[in-house]
Amino acid sequence: MTKLLRVQSAEGTKRVEVSVSATTSQLFETIHDAFDLNSFAFALYKEKNKKNEIASSKTKTLRTLGLRHGDMIYLAPVNGAVLFVSAIFL
Repeated sequence: MTKLLRVQSAEGTKRVEVSVSATTSQLFETIHDAFDLNSFAFALYKEKNKKNEIASSKTKTLRTLGLRHGDMIYLAPVNGAVLFVSAIFL
């Protein structure tokens, strides 16, 4: 069984599918691949104002965080990291 989560970033919103038993570490990997990011220098939050950070963990599951099907989470770079490759540089 899977959950559909919406992930909002500066580049737009994407939907990702994750297992109901997925760890937060697996969520980070899924989002990294979905957005084709060039690093893992990003944080995830439950709230748009960067409150309730979701920590990457190999033991915490999405169920324990209370994330439900259809929830929106927010992606933000950390320490000024550039996550998206701009077409200007190609």
